[in-house]
Amino acid sequence: MSKVLFGFTLGLIAGLLIAPDKGSESRKKLERAGRDLKINSMILLTTSTTNGNHLNQMLLTWRQKQRLKQELTPTRQALHGRAHDINTALFQKAFTMVDAFLFLLQKR
Repeated sequence: MSKVLFGFTLGLIAGLLIAPDKGSESRKKLERAGRDLKINSMILLTTSTTNGNHLNQMLLTWRQKQRLKQELTPTRQALHGRAHDINTALFQKAFTMVDAFLFLLQKR
């Protein structure tokens, strides 16, 4: 923002030094340039504020996701461990049933 203002000021001074118009015309141009600068700076501030708010929302959302991830990690690990235990128990029962079935087939 300060670079834009510096560039505008430098251009304004250079324009005054080599001004081809009368003083009254130059003042009108300066008034218009001042109004344009005011409008452009308001647009720039509004845009940067809007973008800043959007960026802030994205950052907040990211932080919320990270916090939830940290909070849910122990639960996720516990569920994963429990699922592994259940899977192991099911395989053991299935092997027991297969052994029993094979034992019954041999007895016949």
